[in-house]
Amino acid sequence: MLIPGVVYGIDGTPKLVNRSEFSIPIGGSYSREENNNIYISPNIYTSYNYSIDRKHNFGIMAGFQQELNQFRSLTSSAQDLISFNRPGISLTTTTPTTKESRNEWATRGYFGRLSYNFREKYLIELNGRYDGSSRFSPNNRWGFFPSMSVGYNIAKENFMKNVTFVNNLKIRGSYGMLGNQSGAGLYSYIQTMGISVLGTNGSGPSWFFQNGREAIIYAPAPFNQSTTWEKVLTKNIGLDFDLFAYKLSGSLDIYQRETRDMLGPTFDIADLFGGAVPASNNANLRTNGWELMLAYRNRIGNDINYSITGVISDNVTVITKYENPTFTDPAGSWYVGKKVGEIWGYRASGLIQTQEEADAFNQLDHSYISPVAWKPGDVRYVDLNNDGKIDRGNNRLGDMRDLTIIGNTSPRYAYSFTGNIEWKGLSLSIMFQGIGKRHYAPGVGDVYFWGSGALAQVTVFSQHLDYWTPGNPNAYYPNPYSAPVGSIGSFVNKTQQVSDRYLQNAAYVRLKNATIGYSLPREVIQRIKLSKVHLYVSGENLLTFTKLAKIFDPETLVGVGGTTTGKIYPLTQVYSLGINIGL
Repeated sequence: MLIPGVVYGIDGTPKLVNRSEFSIPIGGSYSREENNNIYISPNIYTSYNYSIDRKHNFGIMAGFQQELNQFRSLTSSAQDLISFNRPGISLTTTTPTTKESRNEWATRGYFGRLSYNFREKYLIELNGRYDGSSRFSPNNRWGFFPSMSVGYNIAKENFMKNVTFVNNLKIRGSYGMLGNQSGAGLYSYIQTMGISVLGTNGSGPSWFFQNGREAIIYAPAPFNQSTTWEKVLTKNIGLDFDLFAYKLSGSLDIYQRETRDMLGPTFDIADLFGGAVPASNNANLRTNGWELMLAYRNRIGNDINYSITGVISDNVTVITKYENPTFTDPAGSWYVGKKVGEIWGYRASGLIQTQEEADAFNQLDHSYISPVAWKPGDVRYVDLNNDGKIDRGNNRLGDMRDLTIIGNTSPRYAYSFTGNIEWKGLSLSIMFQGIGKRHYAPGVGDVYFWGSGALAQVTVFSQHLDYWTPGNPNAYYPNPYSAPVGSIGSFVNKTQQVSDRYLQNAAYVRLKNATIGYSLPREVIQRIKLSKVHLYVSGENLLTFTKLAKIFDPETLVGVGGTTTGKIYPLTQVYSLGINIGL
């Protein structure tokens, strides 16, 4: 007779065991997951060049490229492990839950190029791509994207032979189109039904049935079979030159890039439609920009060689087509004529210093921002239209009342500077880079900037200690309100609105790299039978000059008043010491 609860050996005799191994822990769970990732990308191309009398030069290139991505995942999990020492799906007291995922996409493209030049004086090149994507329906899957470029090397003309200081002078232009499919979902052209099941962490449907929580298959959402390629059309005019025996060289490009058929909102329909209207290819934007590069290289005497290179560029992007006929919510949505990166905010005239100033401000209707009365230390927002209210009006372009454009997050005037100098084996190279104009606007809930707010997120740095008190009336920061999430909103809304007072200048210049090296003399390394010995010391991110708040790194600045700002680890300074040896 076997006694319940006793473990027996093979011979039938009772066996002593570690009781904890067979105890049932509370809340323990176990899961297993299988993945099957496959990515295949063949790229096949061939080219042929032919010349007639060294005058007429022809080139042809053709190729094929394909991508196939497959992702499969199978996960099984269960709760209440019987044994932590021998975990397994079957060693649990609950019914296992199984989930699976499938994710597959593919692209296929054919491309070709024809080129011709006459004595490297007149140049023409024709390109074409025929691309298909699994993200679109069969009727909209393929797109042809042509491009062409022409060039004219003036320096090759006979009348330029006597202009000895000009080594190269080329005018060029291009016109072309490329396709972009990244904005479309994997299955945007077909109806899909979402499935919700109870997970091991308790997630799943939010209601109960007779037998407990059960799986749900949601009704299919509206879809758009006509979704197709986004098209990027680029027009460019450029100039390349080399002067004074190639000592001075440079290039200038002026371009316009139009992005057409972007996915945007469809026209408004009645609310009784009962579903979210799918996106359509009906949005356009235009970018105008330029880029200038100058380089100079020379030597001093027989021992010193040096070079200097500078690059600067700028562009502005404007929305030219968007389905927002009423120009609603210009601060948070696109509209025709909007410059990408616009920052809408309030004007502020400083911090309230006395109770009399607070009483005067409280005569305004500020209920749109906060129903709580203002007090000394709060931000004084300006009633721009003098209507006795602080609000955003009807939230339409032309009727934003006290909200106005105060800046732009788009980086302007990106530049870099590189310098090198060599002298008798010693070398020094430096590189600076930066942005000439950019704004960042912290808003409500940007806890890394304000240093106050919901207690679960507050992080206080030394600069946050410069906050308003009667003894510190010229402080930078306003009243530091902090409280649990549910009760903090009305208070931080008084001080943390996007405003010009706290608009940050995010322009910067950074010493990105500096390297000092020394190459041993040839007569020394030949004795040890080596061809090269080069020692160097290098540093990265050595110096940064910016007016941005010190708690942020200008290169890793993310978001505009969002919770992601500051949550990326800043770039670190890196020092390295090395040696290159050539045999």
